[in-house]
Amino acid sequence: MKKGLKILFGVLICIVMLSGGLYYHFFVSMSSLPTGELIGEYASSSSDCSVRIYRCRAGATVADSIRGEIVLENGKTKTVYWAYRESEADVQWLDGETVRINGRTLNIYRDKYDWRRENAAQ
Repeated sequence: MKKGLKILFGVLICIVMLSGGLYYHFFVSMSSLPTGELIGEYASSSSDCSVRIYRCRAGATVADSIRGEIVLENGKTKTVYWAYRESEADVQWLDGETVRINGRTLNIYRDKYDWRRENAAQ
């Protein structure tokens, strides 16, 4: 009987870990967001990095979204902005590492805006 409980416990732990990993990948991580259509690229004042803005169209029943991706001077990219119900972006660089996208100010090295986190807190 003890061996059966250990196997059951092991299977349950595997199911929980797999479920958690899938939830993180599809609902938390910004790495699985749609690419979208490039609508603009904005260089910083020092021109060592830029932000690319993409419009993501999901279809007739879902509103557009905006995804902002930082392109660092070494060519690496990372998504720092994801907003639902937006189809345009107003981008302003405040300095070499701070950008304002649609009124939200982000440090490109530390900050991210994800509308899903904002809604989860309400």
